[in-house]
Parts: sequence; structure tokens; C-alpha cells
Amino acid sequence: MSRAAFRSIAVLGGLALTGVTTGAEPAHAADVRSPFPQPWEPPAGAWVGELTAPPLPYWSREAPGGRVNADRHTERGEPVFHGDRVYLGTAAGEALYALDRRSGVVEVRFPAAGNVQAAPAVSDELVVFGDSGGRVWAYQPNGRPVWTYDAGAPVLVQPTVHDGVVYVSTVDDLAIAIGASDGALVWRYQHKTDLARRTELALYAAPPPVVVGDEVLIGFSDGTLMAVDRAGGVPTWQRRIGAGRYPDIVAAPFEAPGLEGLVFVSGYYEPFAALDVREGRTVWTAPTGAAARPAVVAREGEGPMLVQPGTDGRLRAFDARTGDPIWTWDSGTSGALTEPQPTPAGILIASTDQTVELVDPITGDTRWTYRPDQGIDGVSVAPAVDGRQVVFITNAGRVISLRGPKPSRPTPRDDGMRVDLGTGRPLR
Repeated sequence: MSRAAFRSIAVLGGLALTGVTTGAEPAHAADVRSPFPQPWEPPAGAWVGELTAPPLPYWSREAPGGRVNADRHTERGEPVFHGDRVYLGTAAGEALYALDRRSGVVEVRFPAAGNVQAAPAVSDELVVFGDSGGRVWAYQPNGRPVWTYDAGAPVLVQPTVHDGVVYVSTVDDLAIAIGASDGALVWRYQHKTDLARRTELALYAAPPPVVVGDEVLIGFSDGTLMAVDRAGGVPTWQRRIGAGRYPDIVAAPFEAPGLEGLVFVSGYYEPFAALDVREGRTVWTAPTGAAARPAVVAREGEGPMLVQPGTDGRLRAFDARTGDPIWTWDSGTSGALTEPQPTPAGILIASTDQTVELVDPITGDTRWTYRPDQGIDGVSVAPAVDGRQVVFITNAGRVISLRGPKPSRPTPRDDGMRVDLGTGRPLR
């Protein structure tokens, strides 16, 4: 039995995957709740500015697609903002959903062949995503289908779209390049796992391919990081990274801005490593694993800092160039952490066993913790942040939106000149 078949049974509870449907279906706006009365605002007015202080409740709704028939489940449909919408998939719905970011109302449903358990790639012209049924889909934003490609195994990663090509990987250690305009196969690379490094159970996950220059970096279940030629999918080099009980690489390799030539990669169990891809050498390692990629945070007067979300529930800050530890933040649980989201208010982080929190990037102290009225059963994918708005999906099956305080408005001046409080411009 293939890894895809085994893990589909183990993780999805033996639910059969339905057949492929095409075309957009009517959207339904069920169970949209607002925690307090909200005056209508122009669309951009709801999220302009930056998240400079802990956010407040904005709206909350049941995840579209219905409820999962289980005591506990995991929601991995990471939300993505684009324009006036937020896009996400759910564990119960065989579709991707586009929600109005001001209300949570479903505007468009993009049908799929299985659950959409990863972020989509969204542009003004195209919405591309994969599903647990093994298909990759491309739609127009209005819901009209463009093409679909059968990858043969669950696609649980956000597609990487670069220079007209869509790159995805499957849970069966297969990487595929597809034409973004027509869905035609450009190349495919099937990794032959090292049996000596394979564990009895492999994780039901895969990292998205990452384009670095003329190469595509791909992580695999045996802990191998492989570089292939972007044009033809021919391997150019590989490194053995992952180690320990779960060597799987499921976090996307990360090329930090301002650190060209350095790529950071984690095994699920361990380690966290900095690689110089130009020289093909390991610069430094740390004995900690991750299920999501790190984030880079600038430090005034010092070099950049990397913040790594550990699978042990700890957020660790390292000097990006040397690997020297700076601080460690403990979530208080052993649940894996999501990808950190740096904001002016702090580093937004979530835990599979806890909630959403803000961490001080200088000290590593907790600045704020989201404590809802009802349980959330953890958050397994990173919150989306755009301007002052935050959206995340909980393992209890709710989509929650928070919003930071509005930017302060100008006040009248003391020199006798009157100022418009809305624009700050002098009144004549």
C-alpha cells in the first residue's frame, strides 16, 4: 500500500474521496456571527494601517463546508488574503472558499475532489490549489474553472507559481511542474527514498517546492533536501538533513531576504540547519525541529534574527548568520507551532494545542494571548495578517477574524487653523 493510501485511511478516518466536480456552485452564507455591533465602513477602511497593538474580535463563523464527524480533528486550510477576500479550505468541505473579509460571508465556492488542506496561490487572474483527492485546480476568481491536473496522490501544499509554472509536491515524495496557463505537465520528479533513513511511519505531509534562482528546492520524507533544475526537473544536488524519529522535511525551505545564498531548512524532529547553496555546505545547525518555516526579524544595529517554530511547542530566536541562540519562548504545551507572522505589535504565533499569541521580538516574552469565549482546540496553520486584520481557522472548526485598533486621527492644532479630522488637511 502506498504512503498516500495508508495515510489517507489513518488520517482521514477511512472516508472515501468523492468524484471530481466542475464549475462554480452557489455560495451560501450560513452561521456568520459578529461579536458586537459594527458600523459599516468602506472596504479598505476595515484593515488599513498596521497591527500595532493586540487585536480585538471582528467576526466569527463556523467553517464552511459543514462539520467533521469526530471528537477532534485538524484544520490545515491556511487562509490567504487577496483584495477584499480571504481564501481558505476546510476539513469537511470538498472545496476552496472565498470569504468576504469584512463579514466572513462565502462569496465563491471552488469545487474540488477532496478536502483543501493547504493555502491556495491567488492572483488577480488565477486561483490555484491542491486537494486530498490528488488534484491540482486552477480557477478564475469568479469561480470559472480553467484546468485541473491529476497528481495521483494528495496535494497538501500551497502551490508555488513562478514564471508561468506551478510547482507542487505530493505526500508520496513526488514533485510536479505544471503550466499555469493550461495545466500541461512540464516535468515530474519521483524521489527514491533512502530505505536506511525511512521510519516505520511517515508523516502525512509534504513541504511546498521553493524556487531559488534556477533551481527548485524540495524536501522529502526521508529527510533529504533536493535541488532540481527549474526548467527540466533534473537533480543538481542533495543534502541529508532530517534526523531522529521523524526525519521528514515538511516545513518549506526558507530563503531569508537580505541573506542571499543562505537557505534554512528543518527536519520535523531535528535539526534546524543553515545551508550555503552556492558552496554546498552547512553553515550551522541547531538540535530542534519544525513543521513550518521560520521568519526573519530585523534587529536595529544588529544582524537579522531568525524565529523558528518548534515541533516541541517552543519558539526560538537565532542569529541568522551564526546560529547563536537569542531567546526561547515556551507555549506551555508540546504542540507544534505554526509559521511565525512578524507584525509591528509583535510576532503572531499559534499552537496546535493552544491559541494565538503575540510574542515580543526583542525579549521573547508574551505580549498578548487570545482567550475566546469558547474552546478552539488549537490552531494548526498560521494566521493570515493583512494590515490591521487577522484571520485564522481553529481545530474546533471556526474561522475567526480579529482587527487591530484604528490608526490615531490628527487633532486640531493650537495656532488657530482648523483641521479636517478625517483627512488631517487644513480647512479653508
